Amino acid sequence: VRTSQRRCFRRLWPFTTLSEEQLMLLVSRCKTQVFSDGVTLFSSPESGLTLYLILSGRVDLSFGTNGSIETTTMMDQGSYFGELNCLGKPQPMMQCAHTRGQAVLVSLDYADLVPLFGAHPEMKQTIYSVLEARERILSNLGSRWFLAPLLAHRPAVAQALFANMRTDIYAEGATLWRSWDSADSLLLVVSGGGCETITREDGTVCHLPVGEGQPLGMYTAPVFE
Repeated sequence: VRTSQRRCFRRLWPFTTLSEEQLMLLVSRCKTQVFSDGVTLFSSPESGLTLYLILSGRVDLSFGTNGSIETTTMMDQGSYFGELNCLGKPQPMMQCAHTRGQAVLVSLDYADLVPLFGAHPEMKQTIYSVLEARERILSNLGSRWFLAPLLAHRPAVAQALFANMRTDIYAEGATLWRSWDSADSLLLVVSGGGCETITREDGTVCHLPVGEGQPLGMYTAPVFE
């Protein structure tokens, strides 16, 4: 079970740079629980200081301001939420979460991380350096023309969008898509870089370098159709 949890946590963006030993220490603080339908996981931003990873089932995650719900997104198997909350950074627009049907969840609490970080300060530094890089990138993304109005007028919806983002690591030379029709995701470069190849109507080919903080596929992602 611990090995399976380790694999799951390895792909979560705050923990991608941890060593295997550090990751096992982190996993040792996790709990696996079975929840019945309609269980409230948290009911206010301040009470949600836990990271949840969904092994099976579904969870409705609601966003809003001042206690009102503006939008709800459904998280299913393999999804996770609360990764900032468990690091002591509760998200004010994440209002509540409820299970939809029976759900099996792995959880990691902020209260369990505090003594772990006290004993292993280098581990905390590694995680929070990744956190700072992501916050910088998301700030850059929020300034883009296609998200700025959403953040200004519907911030809860923007936070729901960010909650559905995931972080992946690609090896050098990896092909993200081969044709316009297969480019169905918005990608944002957190570190490293790449190249986007565009064929113009006249047949000429243009290679556009893409670096840290820049988006890929912003005209093809379904959310913006």
